[in-house]
Amino acid sequence: MKVLFYGDIHHGTMIGKVDKSGLDLRIQDTLKIEKDITDICLREGIKLVIFCGDRFKNRMPPVWLINLVDSCWLDRVRSGIRMIAICGNHDYLRIKDYKDSFSILWDEDEFDISIFRTPNSLSIEGRNFGFFPFGFDLPDDSFYDIIVFHDEIYGFRDSRGYYANGGLDLKRLRERCKFFVGGHIHSFEDFGDGIYVGAPYQIDRLDAGSERGVVILDLETFKFDFIELDVPKLLYLDISSDDDLKKVSTIDYKCYLSCSVDSDLEREAKSLILKNSNILYIFMAIKKKRGLYIEKIFKNAFYTDKIEDAISEFVSSKDVFDKKLVLDTGLRLWRGLDDSIKVN
Repeated sequence: MKVLFYGDIHHGTMIGKVDKSGLDLRIQDTLKIEKDITDICLREGIKLVIFCGDRFKNRMPPVWLINLVDSCWLDRVRSGIRMIAICGNHDYLRIKDYKDSFSILWDEDEFDISIFRTPNSLSIEGRNFGFFPFGFDLPDDSFYDIIVFHDEIYGFRDSRGYYANGGLDLKRLRERCKFFVGGHIHSFEDFGDGIYVGAPYQIDRLDAGSERGVVILDLETFKFDFIELDVPKLLYLDISSDDDLKKVSTIDYKCYLSCSVDSDLEREAKSLILKNSNILYIFMAIKKKRGLYIEKIFKNAFYTDKIEDAISEFVSSKDVFDKKLVLDTGLRLWRGLDDSIKVN
């Protein structure tokens, strides 16, 4: 049996550019990722998806966004794909009656979705899984075939240069399982006997140039395949020569471009950028003699006037909840804000 793992999708991450629908382009990207994951499972015959935590960027996401993401998940389970998820540090809400962002609009007992908010174990195809949400340490007396967790590994430095000064002990983690899959670190990392699955897309500047995707793990052999997803990447360029201009014209993948441009190359750079259909969004800083002048140039990835049209490709209309339910739930959550709840 094969299982698809992903995590740290952080719905609600924005690049600051909306199309005519009013929906930020990066939000549209993350909704597309959810649909792409479902399509991969259907194509590969995968019946189980495990989410390693951090569904949203904001710990108090708007209910309309929860609605859209829940709809993607329900569309997946209605396709015959089971889902298991653990809570990450971004999944805990500051709400009296709702401590996390899962199953706010729907009853998880009605669907084949398991949400682990505390440590739990489960046998899947003869493999013993241990699930450890954010904030929980490993037990002293249990051994698992596979541990799924959301946390840092103490002393680990990822490929982006981030150093973890807290979290789980790697030696102890290896003593407690044959293989581990972690969330929380946004880069894909291979330990040999375990992985950080990473975020499925490039979230910020530090991610530029690195691969992002999902992992399919074979439960019999513990061998895995990393699958890079078709999501617009982040690209940063300093355009100060004719050679740099050539780089712009040869960009052959979908991207959001941030660039600094010498003032004498400004006109030509703008022309090349606007002609390249792979560049979906541009933030340009013009370098002038008296300092740095900032100018924004926008290009639309989609040309839709209504949010329904923008999301129709990713979210099945039959799974979008009643608008009154979404509004009523949002008001109930807003009234239930509780500042006494501490979130790390």
